[in-house]
Amino acid sequence: MSYYDAWQGAGLSLPDQPEGIQDWRHTVQLSHESPDYLLDGSIKEVAMGLGWDAGCDVDGSVVMFDADHQVVDVVWYQQLISKDGSIKHSGDDRTGEGGGDDEVIRVNLVELPKRVHHLMFVVCVYSEGVSFSQVRSAYVRMKHGKPKHEGLVLCEYNLSELGGTAMLLAMITRRGAFWNFRALGRQAGGRTVLEVVQDPYNLEPLSGIESFDPLVRRIHIAVKEGRKLAIKDKKLFGKGGSSDPYVKLKYKGGKAKSEVIDKDIHPKWNMEPIDMGNVIESEHKAVKITVWDYDLTGDDFMGALRIPAAALYKAGPGSHEWWMPLTKSKKSKYEGANVEGDVLIQILVQDVSGGQ
Repeated sequence: MSYYDAWQGAGLSLPDQPEGIQDWRHTVQLSHESPDYLLDGSIKEVAMGLGWDAGCDVDGSVVMFDADHQVVDVVWYQQLISKDGSIKHSGDDRTGEGGGDDEVIRVNLVELPKRVHHLMFVVCVYSEGVSFSQVRSAYVRMKHGKPKHEGLVLCEYNLSELGGTAMLLAMITRRGAFWNFRALGRQAGGRTVLEVVQDPYNLEPLSGIESFDPLVRRIHIAVKEGRKLAIKDKKLFGKGGSSDPYVKLKYKGGKAKSEVIDKDIHPKWNMEPIDMGNVIESEHKAVKITVWDYDLTGDDFMGALRIPAAALYKAGPGSHEWWMPLTKSKKSKYEGANVEGDVLIQILVQDVSGGQ
């Protein structure tokens, strides 16, 4: 088994993907005739790009709504960053000069507060006496949020073909641990986003799709034992030897390190569990474990293990433990290291009342 799949030997598996989920690597080009796209859980950021030729002021905005369709916050030219920091506007471009997107709004889906259930993306022509039909080469698109993947477009509209002064581009709705993207392409009235949200007609799409909270679980994890680990400290003469193993555990920003057990290839560590925090089924990060032999002249690599957090989530509430085999590291400098044995993983999983 490899570094990436050794955890499966313990009988763990990833949560089933919901019906209708789309691979983020595909460009879909949604429209209001075929509007929905359930975002792959690995998509952590989306962006709205807005562009037009010089001559007028066009504004992109995002409105954040709660489950009752009440406004939580608005990101627009008068507030470029949401109060929680999850949505950022590149700044108000009043001319449209230059190539590429004139305004970009980036949304970090992971950092959105739990109370936010819907995002509505809005475009308005702010210049007095001007409608979309008078704006040259105007377009708006929703795309993958990371710059290296921005060629993956969810939907795109030619605004110059529209009349009126405002458009509802798209909506993102919380569906448990996932987000549903819906292309709207709906004409609206108003020259600012605040005027748009004051019209009940423009809020009708919020009622078109149900939103609901994810099931959240809090997980604590520790590595408690090793068995039949590799011998790193050979005897000078004859066969035999031992190791002085210790273990490192890392998940996101959290780290833990055990004590060193002298001369024992079947160690028992008194490691304090690391709190992985709140985990949902779409989590794509993994716990990373490495075992080392302590040496005054430099520690020796003894093995590695990677366990997806989503697999631990799926184990369900309660205490669990598994023996898992150590594997070679993904780092080339440890390719020649002798790796043997297993480690005992212990976790505690608790359902979190009220979500994150």
